Amino acid sequence: MRLISGPHFEEFNDIIQTNDGGYAFCGYTNTEAESEKDILIVKTDCYGKTEWMQKVSNEHSDYGKSIIQLSTGDYLISATYMENQLVAHGNSQSAQLIKIAENGELLWKRDEDSHVSNQEIRKTKDENLLLFSSYENGDYTLKKITPSGNELWKKTYEIVGTITDVKVYDNGEIMLSGSSSDSIVLTKLSRQGDTIWAKKSARGNSIGLVVSDSSIFVNSEQRKSNTEFEYFISKFDFKGDLVWQKPLEEFGVNTSNLITKTHDNHLLIVFNYSTGLKFLKLNSIDATVLNETQLNLPNSFFKDLISTDDNGFILCGRNRISLGNSEGLVVKTDQYGN
Repeated sequence: MRLISGPHFEEFNDIIQTNDGGYAFCGYTNTEAESEKDILIVKTDCYGKTEWMQKVSNEHSDYGKSIIQLSTGDYLISATYMENQLVAHGNSQSAQLIKIAENGELLWKRDEDSHVSNQEIRKTKDENLLLFSSYENGDYTLKKITPSGNELWKKTYEIVGTITDVKVYDNGEIMLSGSSSDSIVLTKLSRQGDTIWAKKSARGNSIGLVVSDSSIFVNSEQRKSNTEFEYFISKFDFKGDLVWQKPLEEFGVNTSNLITKTHDNHLLIVFNYSTGLKFLKLNSIDATVLNETQLNLPNSFFKDLISTDDNGFILCGRNRISLGNSEGLVVKTDQYGN
């Protein structure tokens, strides 16, 4: 477990395993003046030892959202920022794209669209990138760019509901998962960004997505009351038709957070409690429990989970120290969640 501490508040939003077997994280940190936030990128070796740390700032509040590494070793980070005088009023964010060299040096940064609520970056097999942006008016755009940031094409979608996750298949096709009226919505796009199909089925609001060539898995939630939620895991075939949906209450849990695919093609769901984590490995065929592990990590909140080359897992987020004071948190586990 690693804590990365700065003046008052740090949080990691995204994590990747790097080309050299180490890890890179992006998120944000408060500045010394506490009046703005800076994008924070940290590179570690495979044991979690920091190799370099880069802060990227302007005179606004900046938030690192997602990170990818190119085959050249350089990094691209998608981010958003908000003018400080607007932060307190919850006003509009703008998107930005940042390129960092393999050694942590800032190469360039540029503004993207305005009036966005989020922007995510994904890598494709042809070494180009996809920028997926959600806007305050409810629209979504998918933009394909080169590693230099040059636009190849851009598509706009008027999708009913919300999109919460984007995955890219090895063949370049794209899967979007989201929700509308407490139902899961799946949308499959071609490698050119054209809609192949869109389907709405199964209960819940999507909070996580895992894809394979033959199946789609969605982790979802549905509100029962002001303070209670129901949680589900749903399996769909490659055409988006529901195979089964299992309530996670069957497994004795009542909250869920993150989902990923294991190296043996099963599922790992991590449940985030105020007292710690529960790792639940499920059979991808019928959702039977294969393994269960608990970690005592009070006051921790995690934003991303990936499987690692050693068959284990790594998570990133934050650890709350006191009111308004948190540290960036990274946790590496073995294949069982220990």
